[in-house]
Amino acid sequence: MVLTSAKKLIMNICVALISSGVSLSAGYYVYTYMVNTPNQIVYKPSGDEYLLSFYNRNGRKLSGASGLLKLMTDPFTIYINYPNQHSYSYSINKHGFREGYESKKPHTAIVVGASAAFGYALDRNDKTFSSKLSYYSKKYNVINSAVVGFMSGQELAQTIHYLDDFNPSIYIVVDGWNDVYDAYAFATNWPVRNAPIGYNNTFIQIENQLAEYFQINQKEKASQIEYLKPAGEPLSEEDFFQKILETYVSNISKIHSFAHAREARLLLVFQPELGNKKVRSANEQDILEAWIDKYGYLDRRISERYSKFIAEAKRIFQKKNITFIDINADPEFTANPQTVFFDVVHPNELGHELIARIIHRALEEHF
Repeated sequence: MVLTSAKKLIMNICVALISSGVSLSAGYYVYTYMVNTPNQIVYKPSGDEYLLSFYNRNGRKLSGASGLLKLMTDPFTIYINYPNQHSYSYSINKHGFREGYESKKPHTAIVVGASAAFGYALDRNDKTFSSKLSYYSKKYNVINSAVVGFMSGQELAQTIHYLDDFNPSIYIVVDGWNDVYDAYAFATNWPVRNAPIGYNNTFIQIENQLAEYFQINQKEKASQIEYLKPAGEPLSEEDFFQKILETYVSNISKIHSFAHAREARLLLVFQPELGNKKVRSANEQDILEAWIDKYGYLDRRISERYSKFIAEAKRIFQKKNITFIDINADPEFTANPQTVFFDVVHPNELGHELIARIIHRALEEHF
């Protein structure tokens, strides 16, 4: 089929917009902070190695962005790490996992999560808490399967469709913040309909661009465009929070049930967040204030909502006998006066070191 110049232009614009959606949802807020960060060199990630680009499974590029960290489309998780990629700061193996310390151990543990678990902004693989944990543990080789931007629904799909193949003895799921933040970043007015709950809003970005491209084509053909009533129900602010919580609890509970059925265990780790750190360094206070100014972080009540979200989830998981730890409540992390964050949610090397110690103690105690 021969395309007209106008259609070629439309297709290029759509591809670029899809690319922008991926970058925005998986790394927009972090990337913007990197570009506009206050003059504190120690908190800036090295170079542009964590900027994103987007490919299909055949290696065909789908984005105008040329970030070194490559993602690819995936039928189960929306996107996933592209395999066999290397940069100065990280290497990703043939399975799409960030590499780290490995040795002969009797059992396998798999870390599941998003950019904080992946080790965003760290300049070496061995600085991630998963690599440090693998080094400390006498029992577990720890695999880092985290993918930037992932939320609990994507983690559930990844666990079932991919991670089970590695026969892990335990899944260490480190998450929570993305499920709250991504949804509220999308929701600006109430009631809200069809917000991304449990999955990254990349999916909505792609859906919207496909719909717009279809509508442009139909208008060119002078064809009538059919519109249906939106499928989702409008949610009030309180109902929206409850929907986020219920979806998260359901996804984690399914991971727990699946792991149990496959003779594996689950340790859930609520990831730390700067607004809930009880003792903040001067640099961390500057970081938080930068996010307040740029993103209305406190106006959106993200720290407050995340704290409430964790408290409600804990209560439910206790009844379900799901083992969890909360880094936000561990004095070794939250009362540490040193700087342990790059930004409001990504720990620096010291932060990863503390997280590794806390998880290691939990594994020794509970497993």
